[in-house]
Amino acid sequence: MAKQRAPNFSLQENILLAHLMGEDYSNFGMSRHKLDRHRFTSQISSSVKKEMWGNVETAFNSNSTGTQRKGSDLEKKWENLTSTQRGIYQDHQLMLTLTGRPPFNSKCTILTEAVMNVIGKEGVDVMGIGPSSLDTSMLQLTHMRDDDQQDTENNMTTCTSSCSHCSLHEIKRLKKRKLELQIRFYEAQLARLGEE
Repeated sequence: MAKQRAPNFSLQENILLAHLMGEDYSNFGMSRHKLDRHRFTSQISSSVKKEMWGNVETAFNSNSTGTQRKGSDLEKKWENLTSTQRGIYQDHQLMLTLTGRPPFNSKCTILTEAVMNVIGKEGVDVMGIGPSSLDTSMLQLTHMRDDDQQDTENNMTTCTSSCSHCSLHEIKRLKKRKLELQIRFYEAQLARLGEE
């Protein structure tokens, strides 16, 4: 007889797992997620991580009204949640960056927020260096003008078409043009709304 598959995790179970992984563990001064991701040291060994997952299993099963889960299943589920929800969050942030507003069918749910609050929203791999609340469109436009002036002053030499400086200058020029067109577009939209 084939082994029966465990039921899928419910939304409540996923959020409970995220909450447990965000809690500080023992006397390590870091969350369970950070401890799980931390490299092995004299204090953090494989047995410590195994013990931590046993602790997660106990806490999860005592707080869950659903199926009793094994620590290994919780570990796999957490790995899956971090990778899938990070991708959803990155797509959501990309749309915000490109359009200035969330997409119509935004998949950034309460689960995505719960997981991202544990693994961290601010990181080069997700957002770049700046905080997510900062709209950098105008800053980019003003900084590009300053950069263009500095580039022309600092680089008065003749460049070839394959020069990396010229390629970067062209990219900056195109980004600047894109921002100028976006500003015109939004101004036109505002004007139309004002007429209505």
